[in-house]
Formats: sequence, structure tokens, C-alpha cells
Amino acid sequence: MNEPSIRLNAMQALMRRFAELAPYNFIHAMRIAGPVDADRWRGAATKTQAELHLGAPRFDGDRVSFPTPSPAIVETPQGDLESHLNAELNRPFAPGDAPLRFFIIHETDHTHWFGAVIDHWLADDYSCRQLLQRVFLRYHSPEKAAALPPLTHATTPEGGSTLSVLCSLPSLFRSVAEHRQAFRVSLGDPLDLTVRTFQRRLSDGLIATLRRRAKDRGATVHDFFLAACAQSCGEFRQSHPQGSRKAVSLATVANLRRLLEHHDGNESTFGCLLSYYTSTIYRPELAPSADLLNAITFRTKRCKKDLRTTAATLPLARFWWDHTRSARAKATLFHRSIPNLCGLSNVNLIGSWIEEAGPLLREYRRVGPAGPIAPLIFMLTSIADRLSVDVTYRTTAFTRGDAEQLVDRFSERLQALAQ
Repeated sequence: MNEPSIRLNAMQALMRRFAELAPYNFIHAMRIAGPVDADRWRGAATKTQAELHLGAPRFDGDRVSFPTPSPAIVETPQGDLESHLNAELNRPFAPGDAPLRFFIIHETDHTHWFGAVIDHWLADDYSCRQLLQRVFLRYHSPEKAAALPPLTHATTPEGGSTLSVLCSLPSLFRSVAEHRQAFRVSLGDPLDLTVRTFQRRLSDGLIATLRRRAKDRGATVHDFFLAACAQSCGEFRQSHPQGSRKAVSLATVANLRRLLEHHDGNESTFGCLLSYYTSTIYRPELAPSADLLNAITFRTKRCKKDLRTTAATLPLARFWWDHTRSARAKATLFHRSIPNLCGLSNVNLIGSWIEEAGPLLREYRRVGPAGPIAPLIFMLTSIADRLSVDVTYRTTAFTRGDAEQLVDRFSERLQALAQ
């Protein structure tokens, strides 16, 4: 097989630059029923990694290749899952290793965890799930795994044309202007990018109620998440005043897969095809809930219709980063110009292979990195009638108590919006 040479898109290129300051790792983990067979997991992971021809990356500008495929690294750490997730978020990939490693954590004689840690420039959330689907099926049902198309690296469209980048300038300037009123949490030492994570499970049945309410209002469930997050972050801002800034800005992950030249669901396309858009709201803690939700719904619809413009701002951000000299200035670049207090990612797993796995797959966790774009991340995952949030926070910006209070307020506001 010829070694794949992949051109990094603008978001991937930025993430790779983030990882030069500190690890920017993404983690997915499955809680599996049954006793663990480490050798079988190792074989399943190695076959899946070989499918992508992954090994130590070799960079040539913003192109990457994997000259020598390597067997999967499958570690079996001692201790509980939470401790391991916190360690892995802050652990860099060693030179010479593939930007992917797996782990097994024994829980009981009847359950264990299997997960993947990925350098985020390599893969987005969707690709992580497709990767683990193939490992899971090779472990449990090899005949089903054989029926799946092989994973292939995404062919990233060439960077935005000069015209598309120029057309994005008004949107960028408007965003910078809006952010002049956005609250900036104190980062302490901006070069300390240590992060921690924990999970909260929200009330059973809440997600079903939110879906009904969203349909009635012509909104999305994510709009409700944004509104509740804006309210909780606004209350946090009130208790941590920083000058005259009274707005709150939130970042939402945007999936760019539908911009692929041949979009067919991209079920076997592996890569990181992401952008993000922001919602800046003035004093959201004081806004009537209905007005706040309407404003967010309008903003979200506009951003979704204009994903190309959203994506076209990323080369500008990369250019800006590359022409910023010191590490300290790079670490505060987004914080100074377009400060986001929290970033949100929302995934509905109903009808996915994860739900279809039934009792074999007891739980699924998604843990994202906090970093230069946002110091606090909410990863919301719904499956059946369950809704959970994995929270990642920078320890110089938030204490554990701060982060827990924010997610408690978020849960309360979400419950109120669902009424």
C-alpha cells in the first residue's frame, strides 16, 4: 500500500499548532459487558489501525504522511476511568508514535472499559465513533466488521479561495466587534494548559422532553443547550466581574462533512472536518428565556446556512497564529480577540451502532480538550432517554467547584426551559 499523504485543513492545522503548546487530545470510551480479553482487543485495534496505515506522522508543512505503519498501542493502566481520562488529556504523544493509542480498564469481573485517545488534528467526533465501531465489531462480531467498508482518509478540499476568504472578512470583523463586550475569564498563567474532566448525568427523560419542546418551537435541542449554557455562564460572569464586559460568548462545533465534494453520508471517511461558530449574548442571565431562545435559534440557523463562510475564516486564524511570535501571545490569541467562555458539542446516538449494540455496550463517553479556543467544554451525549455531559476545564481558569457549579446551573436552566 502506498503511504497516504494528507493535506491538513485549516482547523486541523490549527489543532496541530495547539498541540505544540500542550496536548490537545480527544477521548472516546466504551463500557463493555463481559470479561476482558486483552489480546483480542489488541488484535482488533491493530487491524483497524492498519486499515488507516497509521504510524508515526511525518509533516511537510501542512501535509502529513505515515511512512511506516505501526501496531496499535493498547495500554492496560491500573486505577479507575476518571483518573485515566485526566491523565490522558494531559499526556502528549511521544515522537515516533502514531497519534492514536488505546486503553483497557478493568472495572469488575463483568464489565470493563475500552477507549481511544486521539491527537485531535487526526480525527473528529464522528471519525472516532467509526473507528471504535470497527474495533468493537472485530472484537465481538468479526463477520459484521468484514461487511463494513474500510476507513479511508478524507480528501480535504483545497483551502478556501481568495474570494471566499475575502467574503468571510465581514463575518470575522463582526465577530471581533461582538466579542469586545464578551467576558474574559482570568487564565492565570496562559501557558499552563492543564485540564481536568468529570461527567454528570442529567435527569432521565429530559432529552425526550427537550426534543418535543424544540419541535414545537421550530428550534433544535442544541439551541436549548446553548440557551441554558448562556444563562449559567452569565450567572458565573456576575459572580466573577472583570471590568465592563457583560456579554457571554459560546462556541459551537460545526460539522463540515456535507461540504465534501462527494457527500454520501461519509460513513467510511476518516478525518477531522470541523469548524466552529460563536454566539455572543449580552447579559443572558437577565434575558427572558423565550427571547433568549429565539435569538439563539435565529443565529444558529444563519450559521448553519453559511458553513462555507464559517470555514473560510479558519485560514485567517491560522495565518494570524503563524504570525504571532511568542508562545504566550499564541496561547492568548483567541482569548484576547474572540474570547469564548464555553464550547459545546452535542451528539445524539439514537439509532447509531452504539445503541444497536444493546446490552453489550453499557455506556459511551466523549471527552474533548479545552484549550486556546475555549477554557471550558461541555460534551453532551444523548442515547435512548439518557443525557450526560462530559465537562473539561482548564485548571488555571476554573476550580473544580466552579466547573461543578456551572454544570449544576446548566442542568437547572435546562430543566426550566423544558417546562
